[in-house]
Amino acid sequence: MPSGVIFNFSERVGLLFSIESGIASILASTFVLSFALFKWLKRTVNSWGRGNLMRSDASDSGLFLNLMFADLIQACGWLPNIKWMVDATITDGHLCTAQAVLKQVGLVGTCLTSLAIALHTFGVLVLRWKPSRHLNKAIILCVWVVTALIVIIPAATPRNEPLYGPAGFWCFITPRWKTLQLTGMYLWIWIAAFSMLILYSIMFGVMRGWLNIGGSPNGEAPVDSEEDKQAKAIAKMMLFFPAVYIFTILPNSLARWLTTAGHDIPSEFILFGNTVFGSSGFLNFILFLLTRPAIVIGETITVEHVPNLPLHSPSISKHSYSDTSHMGQLPDFSQGEQREQRQSSHLSDGDVHQPSPTAESPFMYHLAATGRPYGRSKGAQLALEDDDESYGRLPS
Repeated sequence: MPSGVIFNFSERVGLLFSIESGIASILASTFVLSFALFKWLKRTVNSWGRGNLMRSDASDSGLFLNLMFADLIQACGWLPNIKWMVDATITDGHLCTAQAVLKQVGLVGTCLTSLAIALHTFGVLVLRWKPSRHLNKAIILCVWVVTALIVIIPAATPRNEPLYGPAGFWCFITPRWKTLQLTGMYLWIWIAAFSMLILYSIMFGVMRGWLNIGGSPNGEAPVDSEEDKQAKAIAKMMLFFPAVYIFTILPNSLARWLTTAGHDIPSEFILFGNTVFGSSGFLNFILFLLTRPAIVIGETITVEHVPNLPLHSPSISKHSYSDTSHMGQLPDFSQGEQREQRQSSHLSDGDVHQPSPTAESPFMYHLAATGRPYGRSKGAQLALEDDDESYGRLPS
């Protein structure tokens, strides 16, 4: 049945803008998720039978993709506004209930995922965590379990009047249940926003050098490895996502606060807040293109497999191409060991013997794996020529 509220022309134009922002977010979120799925399938097929797939992304893209999925659900909640705009009123029924549920699920999922990204960034950047990819999967599972509990428990509770219905310019928890409106969505939105402000204020101070957390006693920060530098670079890019979240929820939250305080809010401001709210998925899509293009163009892939080595050397498996600890490094020898190494490397007639690469020789393994010929350096050649009696021959 109609809600009894008739929208005027300017209000219907405002609904049109909210519809457009919702459609833009749907297209953007679908684009990102579809390309991520396509690239994953392509990498899986290309690496089939070559070993385990290893990604160089230290932050794991799962949290970002989960954010886009929540944005997609939220954006779908704006589509029923098409009917409300055409009819100039809201009709209570199944479509109204579906809009309310979609908006609640999408908004709660978005705020919890944004908070998870903030905590992840804080841990990597400030506390120097190295979270595993399995931890992020568990976080995503927890996000949707908590979201389901927030939505299902109030909806399953028996009550005399329906929980969902017309609420202003869209369908949501009706104004009769103000407490459930707060605990069912707005409370989580504000908790996430304030938590992000605190976390990112600390992170900003750390990046600017104003705060020293986990550094040395004399105030010098610990030296970062290349992996740490990469993780920090990713974490700095992740700062933009919670910033977009706060920007999108601020106008709507401000309108809600003022309405709760008894102020009369112009409908134009409320509809503007709805439009900004609905553009969350589109803005996150822009950020993906600017800061996380690997989600679209594909990530760096390594495979835990090394092909058979030349010169009839044994094959070595379970090595990643990105693992430099097993190749490209000379073994540590003392001076005595170096002399024995050189003595055992030459024949008694003075000819140089080229040992075949083996698994016990990391340096030779690297040369064979890269296809480079083995030869002495200039310094080694001069040393052999200057002291051939001591090093170039075996004792008789």
